[in-house]
Amino acid sequence: MRRAAWVRGTDRILGRPPRGPRPAWLPAGPDDLVLRAALRADADGRSAWDAYCAWAGVPSPEHERLLPLVAATRAADSPDGPLLARGRARRRHTRVRLRWLVHAAAPVLGDLATDGRPVMVLKGLPLALRHYHDPGLRPLHDVDVLVRPRDFAATLDRLRSRGYTTRVVVDPAFVVDARGVDLEAPGNGPALDLHWQVHRSVALRGAPAAWGPRFFDRDRPDDPVWARSVPLEVGGATVRAPSAADLLVHVIAHGAAVGREPALRWAADAAVLIRGGGVDWDVLVADAARRGVTPEIADALGYLADALGVAVPADARARLDAIAPGRRTVVAYAARTGPPPPTRMRLRRHALTWAARTATEPIRTSLVAIPRYAAALARRDRTGAAGAGSPTP
Repeated sequence: MRRAAWVRGTDRILGRPPRGPRPAWLPAGPDDLVLRAALRADADGRSAWDAYCAWAGVPSPEHERLLPLVAATRAADSPDGPLLARGRARRRHTRVRLRWLVHAAAPVLGDLATDGRPVMVLKGLPLALRHYHDPGLRPLHDVDVLVRPRDFAATLDRLRSRGYTTRVVVDPAFVVDARGVDLEAPGNGPALDLHWQVHRSVALRGAPAAWGPRFFDRDRPDDPVWARSVPLEVGGATVRAPSAADLLVHVIAHGAAVGREPALRWAADAAVLIRGGGVDWDVLVADAARRGVTPEIADALGYLADALGVAVPADARARLDAIAPGRRTVVAYAARTGPPPPTRMRLRRHALTWAARTATEPIRTSLVAIPRYAAALARRDRTGAAGAGSPTP
């Protein structure tokens, strides 16, 4: 397959071990077993759970987060044991924590929304409140808030006035490798992640040309996400939440950018979204192409359908497979989904990061903005602007 050949070629450039035909970021081994146990109610899921219990390893944090879903799925067909008991206990704890988080976050979200600036919540909160039939099945630890880029500075100031703090300097050097900023709450309040774009692994037309002092002065093309968003009540505060299709693109893109640790929650979230029946597949296919993440979406849906028994429409899979990604898109896919390259290949790493950021950008715009990107990188390295505390992918 041409796409696989380009991925392997990029791995060679970065000095990584060559990958086989199956994307390395998709779950395998115990990761695959625990997902099958959590998401398949059939005999295959039961067999997977038996095999997982026979595995002698200690559950990883990602496996722990899936235990409530495993306990719910396997309650009727598997003998009780310490792992299922732990899953039930974690489910109860997650319900309690979500109630606290909603209660604590509602005044902050309501305050931000009263300024007339639109506010959207991402990832865990809308998933737990709107899409999981029991919020105890979806652990979450903070609140992800999205605002339009032009509203970012004012929103950040508003949160700081409420006592929220950040350990990073939000400047042109910081925004090169970030898509939001982590904010620590005063006292024991819930942490917030304040974002100016949906996901940094999803390309944004116009972003490279704007890297510099006026980065936040104009919006990036997340406008369709805002237009398709739906109202969501969080403890009495009304905010926006992504549509099911936009949330599905988001969770897959987030899961594919694995970094150093594999992420598994994307598969459970995606399965719940699809089984909920609210995904507009025309929107998903079109947006994946527009965002330059068709390879990730196609591979993820293939895994969900083939391994986890999720009913992904064959027509949607066929349309995604029919989209031939360009070389820059495939290079970006390899750069986003592979392990971090060796530090000795710093220049090549930056070049591929640039390719990933600008995959959907006209080549001329991408090349013209390289000096500004290099200057921001140099400043970041000199000042540590994106050091400890910067957002993770």
